[in-house]
Amino acid sequence: MSNYITYRNTLIKLSSLLICLIPLALLTGPFLPDLFLTCIVIIFIFFTLKENLWEKYYRNIYSIIAFIFFFYLLLSSVFSENITSSLETSIFYFRFIIFSLSVWFLINHDKSLIKKFSICLLITFILALTDGIFQ
Repeated sequence: MSNYITYRNTLIKLSSLLICLIPLALLTGPFLPDLFLTCIVIIFIFFTLKENLWEKYYRNIYSIIAFIFFFYLLLSSVFSENITSSLETSIFYFRFIIFSLSVWFLINHDKSLIKKFSICLLITFILALTDGIFQ
């Protein structure tokens, strides 16, 4: 059991690091932030299945409203004039819902995440502003 706890803590630290690196990755283009988001979501789904966290994270009013809105978007995409183009853009929006749930999970398990994220965001702003001034 202690081996799982170590593995769990390592994955939580990795996910926290990836969240902190998202603002910096946004400067490089869309690939890295989407990759980080997908990795965080996969780790959260693993924890959800392993630790049976359905009640706390998926069965609250905010998650239910978000999933209802997602299904509304899918339904409106199905009834649009150009179904394939509309579904291409809206079918993967569920990952943002699960990403927000995973951030909630990580904030509950890593109390210093907000401070770390704020520092990384400040560094990213300084880098972007410095680059903009020199260009």
